[in-house]
Amino acid sequence: MASGNTKQMHATPPPNPIKKFYKEAKAIWEALIIKFTTEDATKQKLVVGKFYQWQMIDEKEMKVQTNEYQKFLEDLKAEEILLPEKFAAGVLIENLLDMWNDYKTTLSTRKKP
Repeated sequence: MASGNTKQMHATPPPNPIKKFYKEAKAIWEALIIKFTTEDATKQKLVVGKFYQWQMIDEKEMKVQTNEYQKFLEDLKAEEILLPEKFAAGVLIENLLDMWNDYKTTLSTRKKP
């Protein structure tokens, strides 16, 4: 028999590499979600800010500026920010230059068919 000085050995199991992998993968996944959610929100703010600050200027052709405006609307749509058509048209009309005041007045007083 063994002497009275016996110790029971409690061996700890070796670390499970699969469990460690899944913990790391979950942490990476959560970090990616946070990163891209933040990036999406930042991009949305940028697109909205550009749309909000857009104004027509005398130095550019009307066609170029209306194309820019259309691009802003497409950028908003790509970010899943949808504006009603009447609102988008109203913003464009309100941003027309002063030389277009007669046209603006005509549009705003026109009755619907």
